[in-house]
Amino acid sequence: MKDRSLTCRGFGLGSFAIPAFEVRPGESVSLLLPSWFELERELRDFLTGTQPRSEIKLAAKCVSVRQALPRGGIRGRLFNTMPITWLTERGLARSQASAVLNRHAIEGRTPLSHLATTPRILLGLEAAYHQRPDVIVFAMSGLDPLGRRAVVDLVRTHLDHTGIVSLTYPCTTSGMITYSPFPESLTHEVHGRSPMAV
Repeated sequence: MKDRSLTCRGFGLGSFAIPAFEVRPGESVSLLLPSWFELERELRDFLTGTQPRSEIKLAAKCVSVRQALPRGGIRGRLFNTMPITWLTERGLARSQASAVLNRHAIEGRTPLSHLATTPRILLGLEAAYHQRPDVIVFAMSGLDPLGRRAVVDLVRTHLDHTGIVSLTYPCTTSGMITYSPFPESLTHEVHGRSPMAV
């Protein structure tokens, strides 16, 4: 049986140092990113193999989770995408897409542009899991406590078969800056120079 894993030996990305880590199905890793980290797209591309990098060994199918967002431009404004359409465009059968909407109590006639962050992330996770990945890469930024709980619960139902890399940004709680990594995950801090540093 092949060793399905994502192995990162650590590398520099702009002014940031991405640490070494490894993740397999059933495991979770949280990367603690500074608030000024502006290279999330590039990091996701490297971790999923969209952009190959010698310091990253992929012996697993790794998928980046994106929020469900409407199309951009004039077409997006004229034809606001509905959640069921967004899911079927990502390979789910209409019956599967309907089941997803029911499971998360998402109104199928509400355009994506009118949905809050939590349902958009849940839809993105469901579309990612439909691809049967070994590892997913996702961020939980912009979630309130109830939304965070919903996302954690969904991810945990797949954790036996799918590892995770959670990209975690700091948040301010009661005037203190804290991180909320995915529960029980190994945490690794991404270091980098602040653009405000002299």
